[in-house]
Amino acid sequence: FGTIIDKNDTKAFLRSGEKTSDVDFTNEALTQDLLNFGLLRLKREVKNACFLAGHGEYRLDSSEPEGLKQWKDRLARENIQTQEIVFDPEPQVPQTCDVLVIAGPHTNFTTQENDAVQTYLKGGGDALILVENIIVTTPEIPLTAEQKDLNPSLNAILKSWGLRVGSDIVVDVSSHISGDPGTPATRNYMKHSALIKDLDYTFYVRPRSMSTLADRRKDIKLAPFVLSASKKS
Repeated sequence: FGTIIDKNDTKAFLRSGEKTSDVDFTNEALTQDLLNFGLLRLKREVKNACFLAGHGEYRLDSSEPEGLKQWKDRLARENIQTQEIVFDPEPQVPQTCDVLVIAGPHTNFTTQENDAVQTYLKGGGDALILVENIIVTTPEIPLTAEQKDLNPSLNAILKSWGLRVGSDIVVDVSSHISGDPGTPATRNYMKHSALIKDLDYTFYVRPRSMSTLADRRKDIKLAPFVLSASKKS
């Protein structure tokens, strides 16, 4: 293993055997973390994260507050390549995808698209599914059918895996941010050290509840890693 800094002091080159990796610190200071990311690229196999597009999902290349550019850059440091895919003309998850990311769709999937995701999952594929509240209302003013279409639950996919996303908002009267019970704060974490190591309080803006289905398949194991501070009454 060796390290070389180029003459302009903007890149560090790492080498292990026949493999090389470069660390660009043109726009930031060279730190141990940056070198560690370079080492990961030497030692870790390249993985492909496929981000689904076409349903109003958050954009991979956007630097806006709701964009995923920072996440994309972080994944690149971890030797995870990213690409956007669309279900057109035929709904199908490419075989090159190591993980499928569905990041906050704003419109419902078609039956064929739901089937494509299910086929991928049942074939052993991994997925990260992010579901949000796009439109929030109150009990006395229920959502219209059109508004509900903007709040996809993806339950057509999730129910096969023993999960159900509610058409609701989690409210925590005992622990929340800025006097807003609809923004619960918690550090009530389950025992998943790789996910929650060194985390203090985290908070969630208008989160939806998730529940487990009693009639789920016996071979499905569910592992929640964060709960609201207050118990559901």
